[in-house]
Amino acid sequence: MKIKILLVSVVLILLFIVSCSAETSITMNTKTETVTADDGMVVLTVDVTYPNILDYEKKADEFIRNNIETYTAEALEDQYIPYEFIMRCEVTYNENNKVSVLSEYYVYLGGVHGTTYFESETVNIKTGAKLTPADLIKRDFDVKQMYIDLINNNPDDFFGEESINMLNALPEINFFVTETGLTFYVNPYDIAPYSTGVVTVEVPFD
Repeated sequence: MKIKILLVSVVLILLFIVSCSAETSITMNTKTETVTADDGMVVLTVDVTYPNILDYEKKADEFIRNNIETYTAEALEDQYIPYEFIMRCEVTYNENNKVSVLSEYYVYLGGVHGTTYFESETVNIKTGAKLTPADLIKRDFDVKQMYIDLINNNPDDFFGEESINMLNALPEINFFVTETGLTFYVNPYDIAPYSTGVVTVEVPFD
């Protein structure tokens, strides 16, 4: 009898662990649309990859429609420089009903380089409620001060004091979640030149 009780206890513990760490089933979908000139040359491409959760399919469809409606005439006129619009979503965290999605956008309209920027959201997939850093890490930390230290320690990568002013003017600093913690990020041009890229600061769970 003791052995049976032990086995049942082990099974219950395993079931509890699986239920606590179970991931939400998420698949990734892709859509691509192009615009071609009369000679068959592709002058505009919109390419999206998105998860089958929340309203991401709607976001993907709007991204496609808006860019085609806005830029088709211009792309046909400037057909020797193919325009490109990319939306790439990545699920960076999926555990205990918490899902974090990082969306990377790339736009190329000619010139030396395109423009890249990021958006993200972290939600309770059951309730749809958006989660904040305080919901995920129960300790105090000052992200802005971490960025100020980064700017002061790497002056060649920033605009000096102006980068701190630009940082303070931001309404918020966005983040996404990974297995190890929170990654905060600021998009190119917001506090640094394009060459610096996306500026990130990580706050580990532990």
